[in-house]
Amino acid sequence: CVLAFVNAGDSNHGYVATGGVQSGGAFTWGTAVEFFGHNLYSSTTNFDICYDVHNQRSVIVYRDTNDNNYGYARTVEITNPTNKTLSLGTAAKITDTIAVAEIRAAYNTTSHAIGVVFKSTSVFNYPYMTQAFVTGASRDAITATDIIRPTNPNDGQNHTRSTLIYDRYNDRYIFSWI
Repeated sequence: CVLAFVNAGDSNHGYVATGGVQSGGAFTWGTAVEFFGHNLYSSTTNFDICYDVHNQRSVIVYRDTNDNNYGYARTVEITNPTNKTLSLGTAAKITDTIAVAEIRAAYNTTSHAIGVVFKSTSVFNYPYMTQAFVTGASRDAITATDIIRPTNPNDGQNHTRSTLIYDRYNDRYIFSWI
């Protein structure tokens, strides 16, 4: 299990940690690793994490508050399950010109992509979507596809909470918001 969280004791920086059930049923955590060294504003809507089954690592997506609020992604690999240690891939920008909020991720079992939806804070608060792929020989890099938005961009405008799942039976992402 990999958990992403905001560490209020460290100026709201983003961290990840891995944990597991030990003999006797106790759940323990490994040492937390910082994935984002700037303020995430203690908001769980500024990052999300999902597991890429094909590449056997988690992918975290987040709003980089130190780079114009653009969307970024990076891989998280459990390098030693016994000692609960993690390794982070290189951070990759997945939205070159669009500032993001309300970012969510879901793994696509068909294309092995990470679907990413977000609200654009730079373009009328419209919802957008992109797909990110784990790449590189060591599977620690991220590349992203073109960004799309709904046919009627007013759909979802100014949403404040969102969810994203992948329906493997119908090969579709399902995005909901309020």
